[in-house]
Amino acid sequence: MRIPARYVSGFAAVVPPSGRVDVPDSSAHAWVEIYLDGYGWYPVEVTPGYGGGGGTTASETPSPSQIPAPETTPTPTRAPTTGAVRTPAPTQTLPPDSAHAGDGEAEKVAPLLRWTVPPGLGLILLAALCLRRRLLREKRLRRLEWEGETNQAVLAAYGYLQRLLPWGGQENARLEELACKAKFSQHRLTEKERGEAATLVLREAGRVDAALPVWKRLAFRYLWGLF
Repeated sequence: MRIPARYVSGFAAVVPPSGRVDVPDSSAHAWVEIYLDGYGWYPVEVTPGYGGGGGTTASETPSPSQIPAPETTPTPTRAPTTGAVRTPAPTQTLPPDSAHAGDGEAEKVAPLLRWTVPPGLGLILLAALCLRRRLLREKRLRRLEWEGETNQAVLAAYGYLQRLLPWGGQENARLEELACKAKFSQHRLTEKERGEAATLVLREAGRVDAALPVWKRLAFRYLWGLF
């Protein structure tokens, strides 16, 4: 327990006038004292003391103020090491419930993707086809209305008619005549002749489009961009 303690012995006797004292064993006494901080040495009685009458003791217990405090020897402590202690990096583990929760969320999202992704892609494709048809139509009209280049505009109208033939288009003698004149003649065709060629080919394109069944009409318009 590390409590300072000491062993003390003494005796009790009546001193006669002669000064000679006979001390029997029954008059002897021994006890233990412990040291208490702020108090001093405190006797702890572990054996019965002398029960006789008054007398003087051969040895007296010193007062707490006269007893020097015992020296305490400090316990050496191990100096801490200055080297850095490497702490292993914690590994993050997911509880089983979170893994099952992730699987459940994936199962919920999968049907949603099946119902939303294909229609979304279809809408994107349809928008792209509509944009392509519009761009091709604007380009075709610009070529048919080629200002200052009437011969090139008539030849463009004739080329457009040739592309309509596989879809049910019919040859037009007047348009073929104008195309030959534009190609082989050294004279420039008039704006009136250019407008006539454009009217003839656009009219034939409208007739072909109206005569086609629905699925061919969609291909005619959006895949090939002919109307």
